[in-house]
Amino acid sequence: MGKCRFYEVCPIYTGILQDQEMSAKAFKTQFCEADFDSCKRYAVRIRGYLVPKKLLPSSRMSVDEIVEKYKCPKG
Repeated sequence: MGKCRFYEVCPIYTGILQDQEMSAKAFKTQFCEADFDSCKRYAVRIRGYLVPKKLLPSSRMSVDEIVEKYKCPKG
């Protein structure tokens, strides 16, 4: 499948979890480099919204809930 097209600008991939190396590696392996279709960050972005920096790929919220909670602007 390849890497997510947004991985180069995604804070999960680029280091927001530096102090949590094991979590960062797991997220990168599971979402950024494999099953990015199930990543909530990816889902929010492809719907045309800017993604909250602290949103984790494994969020259980729906895209609509994320957009409402974080007041995500279009971008």
